[in-house]
Amino acid sequence: MQPRPKENPLVSVVITTYNHAILLRHAIKTVAEQDYRPLEIIVADDESTDGTQALVEGLDNPAVRYLKLKHSGYPSVTLAEGIKAARGDIIMCLEGDDQYLPGKIATQVEYLAAHPLCDFVFADIYHVEGVERDFIVPDPARHETYFSNVRPPTGPLAIRNFFPVPPVHINTVAMRRRVVEKVLPTNGFRYIWDWDFELRVLKNGFIMQAMFGVVAVYRRNRKGLSSSVQSILKAAEEQMRLIGHYRDDLPPGVHDAMVERWRYDWVKQAMKFDQLQSLEGLRKSPHFPASPIYRLKAVFYLAQTRAKYRFTSWKP
Repeated sequence: MQPRPKENPLVSVVITTYNHAILLRHAIKTVAEQDYRPLEIIVADDESTDGTQALVEGLDNPAVRYLKLKHSGYPSVTLAEGIKAARGDIIMCLEGDDQYLPGKIATQVEYLAAHPLCDFVFADIYHVEGVERDFIVPDPARHETYFSNVRPPTGPLAIRNFFPVPPVHINTVAMRRRVVEKVLPTNGFRYIWDWDFELRVLKNGFIMQAMFGVVAVYRRNRKGLSSSVQSILKAAEEQMRLIGHYRDDLPPGVHDAMVERWRYDWVKQAMKFDQLQSLEGLRKSPHFPASPIYRLKAVFYLAQTRAKYRFTSWKP
């Protein structure tokens, strides 16, 4: 007698949302129309005020569950609560203004079945700019992918693969339940929480691998948590704090080199947006680089921005 084939594992897709009602319908549609079953969709809502609840409950889809949360302002907390409500053997994530591509779920379930030691798999994603309301149909000839700039290794990842730039986009992740039973996103970081979560997954001994195909779409340069000047500066500060946790896990010198680079990035952004306007202010900044090369670059950039400002504001 032939052994009976095992049933497909239940997949839970947690869609996190806050005031995404215009786009959330697209996000849910791209999950609900996947060619994989059994499937549950959990919409974890950070107490939206734009009719999100009515939209989700009006879909009349038994596979979709609505989870209304008290507003925290932390996408990490919203995702963690959604994961806690999930019943699946495999957990996937999607932000409420983004989309899955057809076949995303089945492809990643097959990958995990073929790689039983892999706990956490991720893939590539299209970055699409300037799309505010429409359903996105990406054009490979026109839209770049994340891996075009960040190339992960073909084998299991190590912590050093996350610096200077993490290779993992949360929309492309598929992880086994054993991962989230031990590690969840937290509110320790507001802007780079996903980076922190992925590093803690590795730190806890789970095996993380990349599969080299595009499985999702990300709307870039939208009005969101990380779009303001202050958010950009605070995210850079979080990067410097995060890397401090992994100094001993990195090759010698990498930690110090990255901190100097991020210090320069911080003062550069501050100067670009007129948060630093003088040499004295630059020198007194807590993020003024210690490296002579980066200090020289910072002073040069300050002179450049001030000259540009004087030129554009000059009136004959």
